[in-house]
Amino acid sequence: MTPDDLKRAGVRVRPLAWVQRDNVETFDAIGADLSYRVDDAFNYFASDGVRTQLPSWRGPFTSTQVCVSLEAAKAAAQQDYENRILSALEPIHE
Repeated sequence: MTPDDLKRAGVRVRPLAWVQRDNVETFDAIGADLSYRVDDAFNYFASDGVRTQLPSWRGPFTSTQVCVSLEAAKAAAQQDYENRILSALEPIHE
């Protein structure tokens, strides 16, 4: 089932509701018992030893995925969530 199939049926996958944690750039969301986290604390060490913290996201059965921004990380987590929900649906042909 695709997002277009759902649109024609008048339904969509509900967006994740992000909750900021403790006044830091960390956000959590849970949808359909799937837990996601977005933050800007992924540590990347360059060859010269300089540490950079990068935005990233992680979800169920995924390793940390680095993104260019927190918004991009949220969008990637949302896409993963939608893909998991859609993969469990199939059309009913009567």
